[in-house]
Amino acid sequence: MKSFFVFAMVLLFVSGCGFNEPTQEGSFQQDENGTKLMTNANQPVREKKDIDYSTQNPNVDITNSPLNTREDQQQIEQVLAMEKGYWLGSMWTNGKDAWVTVYTSNDLSKRDLKKQEQKLHDKMQAALPRFDLRVKLKRKN
Repeated sequence: MKSFFVFAMVLLFVSGCGFNEPTQEGSFQQDENGTKLMTNANQPVREKKDIDYSTQNPNVDITNSPLNTREDQQQIEQVLAMEKGYWLGSMWTNGKDAWVTVYTSNDLSKRDLKKQEQKLHDKMQAALPRFDLRVKLKRKN
């Protein structure tokens, strides 16, 4: 029984190396004889093209997609234009969540900064109700 087990293990080990046939997809990196790998000189020349992600798949219209946040940023900037001394730093969206960083040149205490941050959050939330906004107000001189 023990010798049969050893024989079976040796058979599995040896046969595992014998069934490794190259596929057509795996052999494209080799030359015509299959003995040498391609070098950099044999690689096809790639044309430099700018990728336009808005037309990547012509079958899908993504103009009103959550990937396009231009209009959302414009609405945030319109809210900030009503307030003096504030400007948009960055805006990130992920699904229904949005993170907005706003900078101010006003000299505010920490308490006033938190109050103004909450005031801006309420105004921005009214302007963009589909997002769960997280507003961060920072001082910038």
